[in-house]
Amino acid sequence: MADVFISYHEKSAGELARQIATALEINGISCWYARRDIPPGGDFARYIPPQIEVCKVFLLILNENAQKSRHIESELGLAFSNLNRGGKITILPIQIEDFDMDSWLKYYLIHAQTIKMPALDAERLRELAQQVAKLLNRELTPQEVEPQPPTPSAKIIKRGKCGKGAKRSEVTYILDENGVLKISGTGRMRDFKSLNVTRDTLWRNKREMVSCVEIQNGVTYIGESAFDGCMKLGSVAVPNSVTSIGSWVFHDCQSLTSIVIPNSVISIGESAFSGCTGLTSIVIPGSVVSIGESAFSGCAELTSVIICDGVTCIEDWAFFKCERLTSVAIPDSVTSIGNYAFRRCANLTSVVIPDSVTSIGENAFHGCANLISIHIPENLTSIEGWAFKDCKSLTNIDIPNSVASIGRLAFSGCAEMTSVTIPDSVTEIGWRAFHGCKKLKSVSVPAKAEVDDKAFPRTVRVTRRW
Repeated sequence: MADVFISYHEKSAGELARQIATALEINGISCWYARRDIPPGGDFARYIPPQIEVCKVFLLILNENAQKSRHIESELGLAFSNLNRGGKITILPIQIEDFDMDSWLKYYLIHAQTIKMPALDAERLRELAQQVAKLLNRELTPQEVEPQPPTPSAKIIKRGKCGKGAKRSEVTYILDENGVLKISGTGRMRDFKSLNVTRDTLWRNKREMVSCVEIQNGVTYIGESAFDGCMKLGSVAVPNSVTSIGSWVFHDCQSLTSIVIPNSVISIGESAFSGCTGLTSIVIPGSVVSIGESAFSGCAELTSVIICDGVTCIEDWAFFKCERLTSVAIPDSVTSIGNYAFRRCANLTSVVIPDSVTSIGENAFHGCANLISIHIPENLTSIEGWAFKDCKSLTNIDIPNSVASIGRLAFSGCAEMTSVTIPDSVTEIGWRAFHGCKKLKSVSVPAKAEVDDKAFPRTVRVTRRW
């Protein structure tokens, strides 16, 4: 495996990639780049991810064309995920022209030191080799480069049609002996709802060998349950032509550690990534309108979620039992958070809910034991039952004037809560709403509010504001 993976736009920087690779390799630094090292007809999704996984330097030739490349977006996403998992990889952007960076690119490069090199002559290539050698903690050792023999094409195991309806032939699949599943053609994939029906098997009887999936540009929809249960699936290339990811598509793909969802995707279906226990981080682009029910439920290793501006709804159970999730950024575009959306996210420490949110469902943050602070949005009209139950680390809560009712068991089990502000707008406090708030000594409630007899522990002194 090579020391340096070179990511570049083929048409505008292919020759430059060759020059950089040559300059590094004559100085004893091994390189890998697609034009030379992927054999004719080889699948990008088969060859690229393993190289990024083991390389020490991810060298990105950065120009405006690179920013528009879906392949580079996928490659950079894989490198960033590797870095987040503690991998010993350095992302090294070499900017060869001035251009305005998109937000997704700025996000991936936020901690990378960009080197501006508008011209790469022999002297600058030598300087670049010295910088890379320093990153690798070694001295330059000039040597002759031996060309690598091409890898032979893999044998095809299965092939067939997987399109939808009368135009099924427009979308086809090929599965090779290396576990690479290529989906190509134009239009929508069919849905695979019935896992035990023979007509729906296609590659299912070989799904235990599927290690990577490459979806070609032109495919617009990934069908329901398409890759459900492909437990060895480690990498997926999703093109910008895809507008919708169906329900249960990647359910239980336990080896999937990262995926780049392109800006073309509008919807993520029910349980699309549920049970992906290897997934560590996810960026949901602003093109997505809603995050489907249980979309990421049970992603036990997920630590970071970035929801880009544009998403309006986080549906029921969306991030249920993401036990290692520590942070989530909710943009101003979101208006509703569904029932059980973040239930049992035990390591979630703080959440800022924007004032655009008007609805937080039942049990939304139930069992977030390490949640120490929460901002209740100014436009919320009610706090539903069990919404913050067993948030044991929550110490205080300010309820805004927009809230009219606090549901049953809403803050029950918040054992560290010492203060709560209940505004005059509240007209109803439900059964055991603050049950188990042992450190809460006193609370003032509006005179007009209907307060259940068991809303507060007996040790709490409740007074009325007239």
